[in-house]
Amino acid sequence: MTTARDREMQQWMDAWHASDEASAAPEAIRRHVGRRRLLFAFWVGCEIVVCGGMLSFLLHRVLTHPDPVEKLAMGLLALITVSALAFSWWNWRGVILTGTGATSAYIALSVERTRRFRRAVYVGWAILAAEVAVFVPWISYRLYAGPDAPPAGAERFGWGLLAGITAAAVVLLSGLHMWTRREARILDELRRELDEGVRS
Repeated sequence: MTTARDREMQQWMDAWHASDEASAAPEAIRRHVGRRRLLFAFWVGCEIVVCGGMLSFLLHRVLTHPDPVEKLAMGLLALITVSALAFSWWNWRGVILTGTGATSAYIALSVERTRRFRRAVYVGWAILAAEVAVFVPWISYRLYAGPDAPPAGAERFGWGLLAGITAAAVVLLSGLHMWTRREARILDELRRELDEGVRS
C-alpha cells in the first residue's frame, strides 16, 4: 500500500483484527470516526452560516428593491437557499454525533455519513444548476434591459463573475465527489475485511 490513506486503512484493519468484535471499537477507528464527525459538523456549520447570510441579503433585496424583476430573481434565489437549508437538515439528522459500541457500529456510522455526504454533493449540482438558471436571465436583464448598450466593463464583469463562481463551484463539487468515492471505497474494503474476520 502506497498512499497515506491506504496505510491508515491498514492500521484500522490491524486494530480490529487484534480486538474482539464484541468489545468497544479500537482507538484508531474511534479517532477516524471522530475526525469525520468534526468534518461533517464543520460542513453543516458552513452551510448554515453561508445560507443564513445569503438568505438575509436576499430577503432584504426582495423587501426593499422597487424593481419587480429584481424582486423575482432574489425571491427565487431565496427559495433555493431555503430548500438547501431544509435538505441539509433532513440529510444530516442523526449522523453528526459520534456513536459508541462495537467496531462494526463505528464502520456503519462512517459508511452512512459518507453516503449522505455523497447525496449532498449530488444535490449541490442541482442547486448550482438552479442558481445559474436564475442568474443568467437576471444578469441579462440588468445589462440589456435598458435602451443603451451596457458598458463593456460591466458586461465583462457580470458574465466573468458568473463564469468564475460557477467554475469554482464545479471544481469544489468535483473534488468532493472524488473524495466521497475514495472514502466509500476505503470503508467498503474495511467493512468487507471485518465481515470476513467475523466469519473466520
